[in-house]
Amino acid sequence: MICKGLVTTDIGQRINSLLYILKWYDDAIIYLTFKQTGALTPEQRKSMDRVHKSRLQGQGTTFNDEKETAYKTAIRILEKLMDKLLQPPRIDSFYAILDKKKPKLEQKAENWMAKYGQTIQMFQKALEPVNAAGEKIEISIGPVQEEVQKDAELKRFVFRPDIAKQLHRKRQREGLLSAVMEPTVIEELARLSAMEKELDQNHTWTGRWLAPGLKQNAAITRMLRNLIAFAKLAEAPKRLVKAAVAEVINGQPKAPRAVRAGFGGFHKGPLVEGMFIENSTAHLLYEILKDGKSYQKKELRTKLGKDAINSSLAKLAGAVVAKGWKLDVNGNTVTMHTGGQP
Repeated sequence: MICKGLVTTDIGQRINSLLYILKWYDDAIIYLTFKQTGALTPEQRKSMDRVHKSRLQGQGTTFNDEKETAYKTAIRILEKLMDKLLQPPRIDSFYAILDKKKPKLEQKAENWMAKYGQTIQMFQKALEPVNAAGEKIEISIGPVQEEVQKDAELKRFVFRPDIAKQLHRKRQREGLLSAVMEPTVIEELARLSAMEKELDQNHTWTGRWLAPGLKQNAAITRMLRNLIAFAKLAEAPKRLVKAAVAEVINGQPKAPRAVRAGFGGFHKGPLVEGMFIENSTAHLLYEILKDGKSYQKKELRTKLGKDAINSSLAKLAGAVVAKGWKLDVNGNTVTMHTGGQP
């Protein structure tokens, strides 16, 4: 079961699995020693010395490729050492499975980014997370077992697909800020940003990492300031926080959004034909649909670069009645009936 964790394109997950395998062999060596009346042979001790050196090599680097190679070397030595007594599974057979499945696994990762990547990319642009060395932390989605996976190089932060889906839906329903403030985002990113090596009394790295609380707080403050700067850009969403609405269940409509209180009654921008705020989603839909042709919702979302268009279509349908027009939404097909008017 542990070895199955090696069949993944995420190198951080593979390294975690290798560490679990090494822990299993630690117990297996105790059993081997017991079976041999409490002692290892000279040849076995030499093998254990080689294992120890490989493990130290893996612990002493932050480069994932080097770490993986070192741990694999240690495990291969242990496999030969324990072969007669326990006949353990060989990790190379699982890496062979990975080689065969890699194209399919990579396609899955691309599909996840296609579905939820808009939110993940928004986190990246809005928060601009960096590690303790000031290097960029890349946020992505991958086949990991934990909710979020932090790699040994402190440069990658990977969401499990189901967590990415939850965050994507939360951002759509409640806004970017609500999604950012989830513990799996802001707190876990801050922990990765604050991680530093633990040193012993000889200033030698112990192989473990520390995440001081003050540095985590500083990382959160820095990312929230980045979020404020991002919110001022044209590419940012109009609202960082939205009124939460119930999801559509069995085709039932969402609960109506509460009326938002205004501040002086001013508009956010000039109205087009007295109906829409200029460059709003409803206005952009109007400009596309006024030619009277039929469009698929998926096509409209692609043209606008927006996922949520249903509420804007409803607003458009009510507004064009004054022109004697009618907006027809039949399933996923949308048509504006203009009655031959230009």
